[in-house]
Amino acid sequence: MSRVAYRINWDNGASACGTFPWTFDDRPAAEALGKSWADESNQRDFGTTEPDEDCYTFDVIEVEIPDDEDCEIDDGGRKAGLNMGQP
Repeated sequence: MSRVAYRINWDNGASACGTFPWTFDDRPAAEALGKSWADESNQRDFGTTEPDEDCYTFDVIEVEIPDDEDCEIDDGGRKAGLNMGQP
């Protein structure tokens, strides 16, 4: 059996894209981390958090994982030691 989990596809708007290695139990946690990553990256590189076609962007995608597989991230990234703008 399998269940739905979530991953983040990222794009730097210029020359690279990929999928972050973490899997989330719920979409809001993935959305929050993706938005935080994009906002921080755009602010750092472009001085804005308003994305355009040349800025960092993300999409949350659904993936199927086995029922007995734990998600690496189920708390918005804190368990994995990520600090993407979160307390």
